[in-house]
Amino acid sequence: MMNRSIGKRANDYFLEIIEWIPRLIQLQLLWFLCVLPVFTLGSASRTVLYMIYYYKKNKEKKLSSLYWKKFRENISLYGKQDSLASSYFFLLFIDYRIFHYWGGRIGYTLMYTTLFLLLLSAVLFSYKILLQLENQKEVSWIAAFFLFFNDFKSALFYLAGTSILLIVLWFAGPIYLALLGFSFLFYFQVLLFIHRTQEKGLKKEE
Repeated sequence: MMNRSIGKRANDYFLEIIEWIPRLIQLQLLWFLCVLPVFTLGSASRTVLYMIYYYKKNKEKKLSSLYWKKFRENISLYGKQDSLASSYFFLLFIDYRIFHYWGGRIGYTLMYTTLFLLLLSAVLFSYKILLQLENQKEVSWIAAFFLFFNDFKSALFYLAGTSILLIVLWFAGPIYLALLGFSFLFYFQVLLFIHRTQEKGLKKEE
């Protein structure tokens, strides 16, 4: 009986992902257009996360027009902090490339450390935004950090799941990465967040 339930849930998730693919391709294109100035990386990512979260909650169909409206709103409200976040991610990526070029034991150690920091920062950035959407109020980086690691096993699952998906997308090839790689990562973050929120709700009820 349990195996049937797990199988049905897995099948439902698979069908939902198939249904989402056209939307994710569209969001990927919109995201690419918005990150061209580089410093808008944070606001563009924030908007994609909002769109996926909002879509799953409200089943909104006017995706493109709503995206541009929300993107302009995010630039207005969070432009400065998102520009700082964009600069931070960009600098981490440059460091990663420098350490990769450097090579050797020290170089590769620093490279993997930077890569882990990049992954952790990106996940926390997404988690912070989703917390704000869920609670309808501003959440600090410190609060997001402690809330994320409050359940350490769940946090490890969160990071491991994101890492595995990144590896799969990397080996899938540049075409898949360009078509829906980043939007699919955002979609996965929303799924993990909703699942974690529901799990916490069930624990509270018990």
